[in-house]
Amino acid sequence: MSVFQSGKFNPLYFQNLSTRERVMNYTAQDYLVLLETCQITEGLNRNILIDYAHDGIYDLGREHVQLLDMLKTNPILKVQEEFEDEESRKNFEEFLKFLISQEMAFVTPHPEKFPKISKHLHNDSLRIIDSIIEVSPTTRMEDIDKFCYEISELGCQEIVVWLVNDPITIASIKKVLDILSKHGFCYIEVHGTHTGEMTLRETVWSLVEQYASLKRLYLYSSDKADRVDVVNQVNGFAPMSLGEIIYVKEDFEDGNCCGQIHFNSLDFSGYWVANMLLKKNGCLYKKISLTKDGTIMNCPCLNVVYGTHSRHRCKRCHTKQEVQTLGRYKKG
Repeated sequence: MSVFQSGKFNPLYFQNLSTRERVMNYTAQDYLVLLETCQITEGLNRNILIDYAHDGIYDLGREHVQLLDMLKTNPILKVQEEFEDEESRKNFEEFLKFLISQEMAFVTPHPEKFPKISKHLHNDSLRIIDSIIEVSPTTRMEDIDKFCYEISELGCQEIVVWLVNDPITIASIKKVLDILSKHGFCYIEVHGTHTGEMTLRETVWSLVEQYASLKRLYLYSSDKADRVDVVNQVNGFAPMSLGEIIYVKEDFEDGNCCGQIHFNSLDFSGYWVANMLLKKNGCLYKKISLTKDGTIMNCPCLNVVYGTHSRHRCKRCHTKQEVQTLGRYKKG
């Protein structure tokens, strides 16, 4: 049963708590300390509390965010005195009980003994986090190979491939994946237009099974929207997910798929990622891309060119001030 119901607390949740969990007495010196593994993200229309230690995500009302802010510097009973009616005080107590029962917060008379984790962000200006590579029928595989070598030397682990200007085929995917597989990338995602050759389930599955780093394959202009998990099932063992095939009904518009934020693309992998995303642009920070024409950009959707790959090395382009500035842009 969820404690939240349409962004508000569900009272039925607390009826199921034990007596020990429901009855809590606080002294005048008690403070509530929210664990550092719990982070609040405030948005325009909604707020969420992310519990990285237990992989939990909860909707918060604006008033609950304000309460947590007040509890940072004030004892619990002092904050409770701000409420004039009994119902508000009851809701406040239930809020605290929920945080404590879910191991997201604790009560202590000595909050100074639990200092905050440092939020200093070590900035390695040369490191690249991810990259987009556009591939067309005229793209030279030698250029892709050289580009992949350079970005892997700069620590890049994640690659998104856009197969443009031509329907996707098994041969075209394999040609690119054979090159990418040599450079040790941990995550590869491929986008392209669906064709009749890609309708056979065994054929598409074999791609994900053959290339360990291929985690997502997007097929646009499909007959219907669908999402299929490629699973390795062996008798006597638990099934293991190898990757996903995502069928999209809309047309692939050479990169217009980029920038759409959905649940699967949100990164909740840990506190340090949350800390980085508070200060940097999660999409543009430490990104460098290669277009189908051989130009080097931060993102192909921005139309800002930093040089041609035939004349400039990735390292030189990535250290330009304009590229570094893009990584600091906040989403509006």
